[in-house]
Amino acid sequence: MMTVFHASGCCGVREIHGLSEYSTSSAAMKAFYKAAILANVIKFRYVYFAQNGPHYGDKFAAYILENKLGEIIETGSHVNPNSGNKLKMFVWTLNIENLKAWAVGNMKPVEPLVAVNTAMSTTGAIR
Repeated sequence: MMTVFHASGCCGVREIHGLSEYSTSSAAMKAFYKAAILANVIKFRYVYFAQNGPHYGDKFAAYILENKLGEIIETGSHVNPNSGNKLKMFVWTLNIENLKAWAVGNMKPVEPLVAVNTAMSTTGAIR
């Protein structure tokens, strides 16, 4: 299981998905931290995520607020015209310093990962 995040059309915004695969918001946050922070790709300010069923997005947003990991803006719940499911969006403004402080008490020490997408070839072809 892994929380996946993707770049958007803006370098300061990322998408996170896969939250429904986690039994707790704490486990999802640990996966996000490992994928984003330890991979040295935390060069963005906003993350958006959605829920299309059970309240996993609401619970993740509440976890962020309870742990002072940033601010949350959320939409109402509306029908997705593609699937017919209820869809709700969240935008998280990261508090990076608080996220790093949270990790001190919640993450096991591990070696930082090497981020493939930040590597640069001698021709500049890979970014």
